[in-house]
Amino acid sequence: MFKKIVVFLGLFVFIISLHAQDTDFLTGTLTFEGRDRQYWVALPENYDADTPAPVVILLHGSGGTAQEFLAFTGYRRLADKTGTILVAPQGVQNSWGYLDPEQLHPEDLYTNDWDLLALLIDQLTTEYAVDAERVYLLGLSNGGMLAQRTMCEHGDKLAGVAVIIGAMNNLLAEHCMQMSPLPLLLVRATNDEIFPWAGDATFKSDGRFLLNYSSQQMMDFYTGLFGCSRPDGVTNRTASGSATRVVLDSFTRCRAGAAVLMYALFDFPHAYPQNIFVILKEDKVGTMEDAIWEFFMSHPETLTEPDAESTESP
Repeated sequence: MFKKIVVFLGLFVFIISLHAQDTDFLTGTLTFEGRDRQYWVALPENYDADTPAPVVILLHGSGGTAQEFLAFTGYRRLADKTGTILVAPQGVQNSWGYLDPEQLHPEDLYTNDWDLLALLIDQLTTEYAVDAERVYLLGLSNGGMLAQRTMCEHGDKLAGVAVIIGAMNNLLAEHCMQMSPLPLLLVRATNDEIFPWAGDATFKSDGRFLLNYSSQQMMDFYTGLFGCSRPDGVTNRTASGSATRVVLDSFTRCRAGAAVLMYALFDFPHAYPQNIFVILKEDKVGTMEDAIWEFFMSHPETLTEPDAESTESP
């Protein structure tokens, strides 16, 4: 167990240099439930205070930081290309809370981070030119668990959600049974040692039962909840030069214009999806980040989709 925890934390403590071009973030503070919570904002190069812009909120993984997530990933490039505001809040003790107090061990840290994000969205709309119909949420691992709790509680504030190597479990599912459908993109890894592809079940030391859903159970949960009809099918999306084979399972015929997509990363561990190249729309080639961005920018359908960099051998 100790080894597993060390691997988990090590994957998300990014040891990187924050170059000059990646440190021009604006900072903000939100006081919530007795804590001052900090967040960082990256405005696109063409930001216009008189023109409402889309917003993507990035939630780091356990052990990571907001600034590292902004600098480490390629979302800054995509945000500049599409005129999107990036926002990265910081979790307490580099982690996120997504369960109620009675669902936690008495010694576990409790933070109501789903209501914090709802308040953050409201604050952003007063500080920046935000298109309230185009606010998206992206969460990595532990951040992906919070992304799901937030969409289940405050889906009316979101236009789409992406969960990267995060899972659904029986405790989290209790809060999602009445949610309205939303465009949802999932990324799961077949060799995930934290959230196994086939799922797992454990009894905690305080007697709680925790069932991490398998990838198929996760898809069944959301497609059933969203009233999705027949699937579009499972397709190979692996592009030349990709370090990992990628398969897409998609349901785009869901209630209220929602969709559920799952990218399966074969022989890939619980880690951020780097060096993975996929076939996007119109047979263009891009990274998993491009695929996520393409998904966001296509909901609602009236948005202009970003051009992915096309290459035969990334």
